Amino acid sequence: MKSTKKTNLVTPVCVALWPKLTIPTTKFAKPGTKGSYEVQIVLDPSNEKHAPFIDRVNELYEEAIAEMAMLEKKPKIKRCDPPIRPLTDKEGNETGLFALRAKATAGGTRDDGTDWSFKPRGFTPKGEPYTGQVNHNAKLALAITARPFYVASVGAGLTLALDAYQVYEAGVGGRETATEFGFEVDPEAEAEGEQGEERPF
Repeated sequence: MKSTKKTNLVTPVCVALWPKLTIPTTKFAKPGTKGSYEVQIVLDPSNEKHAPFIDRVNELYEEAIAEMAMLEKKPKIKRCDPPIRPLTDKEGNETGLFALRAKATAGGTRDDGTDWSFKPRGFTPKGEPYTGQVNHNAKLALAITARPFYVASVGAGLTLALDAYQVYEAGVGGRETATEFGFEVDPEAEAEGEQGEERPF
């Protein structure tokens, strides 16, 4: 069961870990869907802009538990993991930072057989459309919708739906230019056959 109560939130600017914002991932796609757009951001409780946001989301999580317990008439309702969790290193040790994950289903098929699709919109700091890549360690702010839910198998919790994102730094992606691959570049050079010469094959 999902609550009709929705809360729109905008995160502070955070570092993103391996975002999937331009092409949806289908790794754990549910049947009948087209995968999902996903992003995980890092929150620092010592940051004066991050700390109030962490508190607000945790507050919404507790409110969601209380609301679902009332709607389901289960005072000791099972709890799903909170949306903000400790960030751990490769050895599983807590780092003192926290991670928040938001996602949006990329599309699917309605009950009447018609298809639907969705893609979160990207924006620049100036509010203009952003259509470029968003890579690991990008700096982003997210627009998300928080909504309480209850599923018997996992419990009550708070889901965070990704609506849009604002890119402050695109992060580090793969190599794209000749220089990045290590080639020497001579801007005055002409490739063989560039002047209309016939190729021997």
